[in-house]
Amino acid sequence: VTINWSDSTDADDDSITYYIHFLNSSPPTYNDSTTNLYKAFTDLTDNETYYWYIIANDGTENSTSETRQFTINTSLPSLNFEDPTPTDGERLTDNYIYVNVTATHGTSGIDNCTLIWNSTHNYSMTRVGTGLSVSCFKNMTTSDGINYTYSVIANTTDGVEGTTGNRTNLENTKPQLNISYPGNNSNITETSTYLNWSSSDAEGDNITHYVYGNSTRNSTLLSLYNGTDLNYSWQIDDGTYYWYVVANDSYETNTSSEYKFNVDVFSIPSPSSGGGGGGGSSVTYEQKSLGTLAAGSTKVVAFTKSATLAMTEITVTVKNKVTNVKIKVDVGSLPSGASVPSSAQGSVYKYIEITKTGMADDDIEKAVIKFKVSKEWLTNKNYGIDAVSLHRYYNKKWEKLETTRTGFSAEYY
Repeated sequence: VTINWSDSTDADDDSITYYIHFLNSSPPTYNDSTTNLYKAFTDLTDNETYYWYIIANDGTENSTSETRQFTINTSLPSLNFEDPTPTDGERLTDNYIYVNVTATHGTSGIDNCTLIWNSTHNYSMTRVGTGLSVSCFKNMTTSDGINYTYSVIANTTDGVEGTTGNRTNLENTKPQLNISYPGNNSNITETSTYLNWSSSDAEGDNITHYVYGNSTRNSTLLSLYNGTDLNYSWQIDDGTYYWYVVANDSYETNTSSEYKFNVDVFSIPSPSSGGGGGGGSSVTYEQKSLGTLAAGSTKVVAFTKSATLAMTEITVTVKNKVTNVKIKVDVGSLPSGASVPSSAQGSVYKYIEITKTGMADDDIEKAVIKFKVSKEWLTNKNYGIDAVSLHRYYNKKWEKLETTRTGFSAEYY
């Protein structure tokens, strides 16, 4: 430490000698004399308080200064990162870094804090509090894919400087995701389709894909798949389907737009029998593909030709796993060898022929058939609304099945 003082004046223009009193206790004792205006001291003790004053002498008389004091304190301020400052090496996703520190010193107040940003920029931080311990903060905006290295310097009111050391954080880039097939509002004529997409990640992270889909938009789309593949095989049937994909790199997700496609499985009609005539045949049947059904699962298929076939819906629950299942409903006729029901037994509304492939009787746990009957037909026949029953021709005889009325419309029960 170097102490200094101003030059003394003497009316007689005598030369002046300065007698230095300096000690780490009060009052200080004589230490040295000089004609200079300063005195340097070395090897002082840390955390000690020193006292000093000067006597100016012109050979005849003395003039004494006031006593001053100072404390030696070479300890650095202590700085600690605090929440919500990210930990060193932490991957970030919010496009900002909130740097927050506490700065503390044992004897001197904290004057200011400075953020050192990427070793190229210095930013003054907001200080909260005064005295020996304060908080300092600064919020910094970040960009995807960039590493940020930063530290904080704190200065005491005595000019002693301390630092936190460096922290480095990478602002994550969310994965890129593109739907490739099927396109939105596209039309499909098969009973299965591949959903295809592509993805990439700027940081080279592994990407997990989550696929959601359903044939009913009014309900939550169901989870179809999750994994690292870029496609999924979906068993479908006639109707409209909705789907989307979520890509996740363990830090952020990217969700695609919701896509829609329509399925119309075309059934090739059988050639008409009989000779003559140049007209073509019309398709009277309707065939639905159920695809693959897991053991214990249930599948509901709807039929659109109910005006012709009377059939509106079939629900099947299977005991065993079945694949490539199809159900065909066609206009039927009186089976060979079967007798026409007598008038006492009632009247036949329609003969319906239901055939299945890819599924045996032993595979079926339960089947529910929904159909409709014209109100006008019942009125003309003088039948009550609950006089309708479904019969099955099996083993060369008719079996009456349990039948329940479930609703009605303007024209049908």
